[in-house]
Amino acid sequence: MTLEMNKRFIERYFEAIKKDKSLATLNQFIAEQPLKDHVAGYDAVLPGYWLESDDMVAEGDKVAVRFTLHGTHKGEFMGVPPTGKRVSFQGLIIYQIKEGRIVDHWMQVDMVSFMQQIGALPAPVVA
Repeated sequence: MTLEMNKRFIERYFEAIKKDKSLATLNQFIAEQPLKDHVAGYDAVLPGYWLESDDMVAEGDKVAVRFTLHGTHKGEFMGVPPTGKRVSFQGLIIYQIKEGRIVDHWMQVDMVSFMQQIGALPAPVVA
């Protein structure tokens, strides 16, 4: 696949999981179980969450995406009961694509921002 094809593949993946995070949908895009588990874990805490691509860069068989995750906190997370609060926080994920499916991924998210938004950490003090 070309770099542009890989980027379009990830865009289609984001569109698909925004609508449906079923195993059937995930299997169309993902070969690795850890990412499927990751999607299910986030969906348990933030049902119906979706990823907005802010930037996307491709190199070789990898696509890096700086994203904003949008969702509503409806599931327990690290002992914090559901708050019903809408949240948005940023992250970066790198996908490795082979034979038309994601075979590996690496992700970092702004967990401090998420925890602040659900009230698990104090908001920063602005002087």
